[in-house]
Amino acid sequence: MTIKTISSLFLESTDLFERHMTDWAMTAAKSKVETGTPIHEVIEALRKVRETYWSFVGRFISENIGEVNHGDIVRWSTVINSTFDKMIHKFTELYYELTNARLVAQQALITELGSPVIPIIDRAGVMPLVGGY
Repeated sequence: MTIKTISSLFLESTDLFERHMTDWAMTAAKSKVETGTPIHEVIEALRKVRETYWSFVGRFISENIGEVNHGDIVRWSTVINSTFDKMIHKFTELYYELTNARLVAQQALITELGSPVIPIIDRAGVMPLVGGY
C-alpha cells in the first residue's frame, strides 16, 4: 500500500493521491497504535522503503540513460522525496491523534475506577469510605 500511494502521485491526480495518502496513513497509524509499535520503528521502515524505491529509480535511469535527462531526475527527486515527507507527516499526525485519544480514554477510565460509586436506584448510590473517625 505504501508503494501504491507514492506511485499514485506520478500516475493520478493530486486529489486522488491525497486520498490514497490519508487512507494509508490512517490504516498504518491505527495498526501501529493498536500493536503498540513505537513511532521510530515506523519511520525507520519508511526510510528503508524510500531507499528501495530509489534503488529501482536508479536502475530505471541506468537502463534508460539516453532517454532520461537531468531535468527528469531532479523532478522525480523532488516528487519522491516530497511525497515520502508528506506521508511521514500525515502518519505521525494521525498516530499522535490516535495515541492521544487512547490516553484520554484511559485517563477517564482510571478516574472512574478511582471513585467507585455503587448505584442503588436511578439517582442514588453509595460510595465506600476508607479510614476511621
